[in-house]
Order: sequence, then structure tokens, then C-alpha cells
Amino acid sequence: MRSARRADAPLAAGLVVAAYAAALRPYGIFDYVDEGLLLVQALRAARGQAPYVDFHTGYGPLYFRLQAWLLAAGGWDAIRWALVAVQGASGALLFVLARRLAGPALAWAAVALEVAFFLPVAPGRGAPFNAPYPAWYAGLAGVALAVLLGGEAPARPWRAAVAGLIAGVVAAMKPSSGLLLAAGAAAAVVLGEVRDGGGGWVARALLALVALAAVALVLPTGFTVAAWVLVPPVVALAALGARRGVADAAALRHLVPLAAGFVAVAGTAFAPALAALGSGGLAREIGAGVAALYALPFPWPAGVAAAAGLAVFAVRSRGAGALALAALALAVGAGAAGAEAPLPALRLGAEQAAFALVPLALWSALAELRRGVAAAALAPSALAATAALQLYPRADFVHLMPLGVLVLPLVLRVWARLPLPPRALIALPLVVAAVRFAPTGLVLGRLASGRVTHVALGTTDLVIDPARSEPLRAVARAAAAVRAVAPEESVLAFPACGIVLFVAERSPAGPHDYFFPGRPDRAEADALATRLAAAPPPLAVTCTAADTALADAWRSYPALVALLTSRYHEVLAAPPFTVRAREPALP
Repeated sequence: MRSARRADAPLAAGLVVAAYAAALRPYGIFDYVDEGLLLVQALRAARGQAPYVDFHTGYGPLYFRLQAWLLAAGGWDAIRWALVAVQGASGALLFVLARRLAGPALAWAAVALEVAFFLPVAPGRGAPFNAPYPAWYAGLAGVALAVLLGGEAPARPWRAAVAGLIAGVVAAMKPSSGLLLAAGAAAAVVLGEVRDGGGGWVARALLALVALAAVALVLPTGFTVAAWVLVPPVVALAALGARRGVADAAALRHLVPLAAGFVAVAGTAFAPALAALGSGGLAREIGAGVAALYALPFPWPAGVAAAAGLAVFAVRSRGAGALALAALALAVGAGAAGAEAPLPALRLGAEQAAFALVPLALWSALAELRRGVAAAALAPSALAATAALQLYPRADFVHLMPLGVLVLPLVLRVWARLPLPPRALIALPLVVAAVRFAPTGLVLGRLASGRVTHVALGTTDLVIDPARSEPLRAVARAAAAVRAVAPEESVLAFPACGIVLFVAERSPAGPHDYFFPGRPDRAEADALATRLAAAPPPLAVTCTAADTALADAWRSYPALVALLTSRYHEVLAAPPFTVRAREPALP
């Protein structure tokens, strides 16, 4: 009976988060480029194309199998409903983890903060949790691993085996995330005991390997703010092996089943592509060696927060705690100062604060582990330390959002120990969440009152604020023009107009759906242009991709641009999209 009652609250939390996500399921398109890319590649997979072999992508085969199955089962609606389920499950597990680390009252605060900060809405555009990013599945797996491995220390070997399977599934969907979660799980199981002299040589070797891998990951771009924020916590985690860790026999009893579970899933998923491309070709397709190409600068206030967090770890004094709070306030101020209106200031301040919370949470958790206590926090801390490396090389808020379910319980564990009245400890996070939630509340109010515009995109009906409906209508008009060609015909899209092809249910011409300057490289693009010039597709769709890195594609791929301008003429302008028809063949 008691266990049933304990399950009621997480279930309720999951249903609350799922209901929130479901209410916003039809709301707009957060990012036409990213969501269009993922959707059109799901369409490719549903039509039998294989990732890496038939189209270029950095994501794993299992991700595309899942998306193809959802597309076949219920189209775009099914893909978004699956994300509702993912967010609901993440909310339930977040509650379990936060209750374990900070108590039941703050577990509800964790759910409120997750919805307000890490599942936000972009008013007039869409909701990022509606975009089928593989990172959402990785976020669910991360909190599931933290719950699985954090109930006892050391975890039992069967739990390590299940952890390996979960990490393998993630690797087969998003390779970098799966590897980082596997590393965090391995660190957690070998650090599971406090022993004189620390762990055995197996544990120490494993921890050293994890630390070296973290350094090697960020090495291509040098000692940046990202390196300062993300790498030292992993190195400090490895250094804990001098104070705690399991003996060699115990380490092997855990690591062998973990590795076996990981390899069984990931190896099976990647085997066909590995056989077709070889290890070097597969690594290149996944994205090896392109970190500098995609790198975004890490917010500098997070670097200040990392320094404050290191002080918390090293000094363990009230002064260090005050320094951490000052760093957090600086982050909020730095973000808000860059805005010209109250609501953007609120959003930017919240985002900078969320970035600053990552190093503060990690260093606080590591400081507690160094004191030889907090067995319950071991697995969440280890997993959060390695999972945070997913912010490299693209340190934007979209990549941070799925990490919220791992970071928030650690933050609230620290919060629960502050010398504040119990009511204040609970009320203040709820107030912060309510303030951050205000813009989303306005959107929900418009949805509930019907003050939205409906736009049909194929068989899917989306809604948006009336004043911001034109981008959705542009997709609909462009897709209607593309449907004029026979279903078996392919359509050239440049540089990233996959959303139009997906809605029109037409396949792209060539293996590239995303022309990020430098990937594909100039030689690959020139070869594609030469091949298509021999028999140009009947239609082409282009988009400006203004204010994104893809805008430079028009200068980076002259051969494709020449093909589009010399062999096609404009038939429809629906900014930012243009539909072009092939010029008649010369007699």
C-alpha cells in the first residue's frame, strides 16, 4: 500500500507535464529548419532509405526507425504525441529523482521549474518540445539512468546491465549522447563505495579514461569558456576515485554487463552502416571532426558561475556559497541587459541563469561527494557531469533544455540546505517558476479561448497566433505548389527547406537536406550539382534561412546556386520559400 501511494505522486507529476505538452501539441513550428530537417528525413526512412547510405545525418539508425514507424502509424500527429509521452515520462522520473534528493515538497517545485524553464514556448512561433529532437529521448534516458542507478550504492550488476541497454538505445539514436550517458553510468557504478585508498585499478583506469575523453572532446576548439565550464567537473569526478570506488572484482561485475548491454543494442543498430561505409566513413557521417564548424560560444556568465562553483568545491564555506549566488545574479542580469523589452528580458535572463546553474549544480554535488556522503546523489551527479558535455560544441538553449531533468534535482538539493524557513524554501522556487511561466500562460490562454488561427499542413492542423500565421501559410502554399509534381518525382531543396517537402509528401533529390557551410563540403556539393545538371528535378524549393548560419550557403555552394538560377525559374514566392520550375529543354 505504501509503495502504491509513493507511486501516485510521480504519476500525477507525469500526467501534469504530459497534459501541458498535449495542450501545446498543435502550436506552431518552433524552427522550420530543424524540425523540417528531422521530418523530411523521417519521410526518407519511412520510404525505405537508410541513414548514412542514402541520406546524410548525424543521428542514429534507431531514431529513424522510430520516426518512420510513427509516421506510418499516424503521421506528423503521431510524432508529436510521442513527444508528449516522452515529456510526461520525464516529468514523472524527475519527480522521483527530486523527491529522493530534495524531498517531496521540492519535487513539485522541480516539476514547476522544469515546465517553466526547460519546456518553454516561443510565443508566435511554436514550442521546442514539439520538434522531434533526439535529445528529448536522451534527456528521458538520462533521468531514467539516474533513478535506476541512484537508489543504492553500489548499484546491483543487473541495474548496470539495464543501464547499458538504455545508453545503447540512446547511442543508436544520438551517438554522442549515448556514449556520454554510458560514461556517466560507468563512473557511477565504479564510484559506488567509500573505501580507504579509493577504488581499485579498474575503477581508476575507467575514471581516467572518462576524464581523458572529456578533454579530447573539447580539444579541437582549445581552452574556451565551454572547456572551462564542462571539463573540470568530469576531471574532478575522476579524481574522486582516490577517495571512493569499488574493488576490481566488483568493478568488473558491473562494467562487463553495462558494456555488453550497450554494445548489444548500439552494435546491432550500426552494423549495416558500418559494413557499407567502414569505420572511417561511418565516423565521418556521424560528424567526427566538425566540432569547430558547428561551435557556438558558451555564455560567458556560465564561465563566472563555473569559477564560483569551483570555489564551492574547494573552499566549502558560506562565502563561497554567496559567491555562487552572486554569479547566478550576474548571469540573470547579463541576459536581461541584452533585451529591449520586458518579456524578452525575462526570457534571456532565464536562459542565462539556466546556463549558470549547470556548473553551480555540478560543483555543489561533487563537493558533497568528496565529503564521502550522499550515496543517493552519486549517480545523478556522475550522469549530469558527463551529460553536460552535450552542450559542446553548440551551447544554445535548445541543447540545454533536455538536461533540465538532471540538473534541477541537484540544484534543489543544494537549495534545500540553505538556512531559510521551510515555507520560503518551497515558495520561492514556485514564485520564480510562475514569473518565468508568464509568457507561456498567455499563449495557453489564447489557445483555451480559441483566439488562434488554424492552418492545415497536409493532414495536420496547426494553430498559431493570428498575427503570426503567415509563416505557416507560406509552408502550406509552397507545399501545395510542390504537390503539382507526381509523387514519384524528387524535388531539389536548398539550403534547408525540408518542411515544405515533408508537408507535400515528396522526396528530396540527392542525399543532403541541410547545407550548413562546410558540411557537405564544396566538393560534395559540386558533385551533386553536376549529377543533377544532367537531369534536373522538375521542381526546386529554396529558402533564405535569414538570420541563421545557413544564410551563408548561398555564397558557399556556387555550383548549386548556378544550377538553381540557370535551369529553373520562379513560379511561386511564399517568403521565406520560393518554388522554382525546371526550364523547358532546348530543342
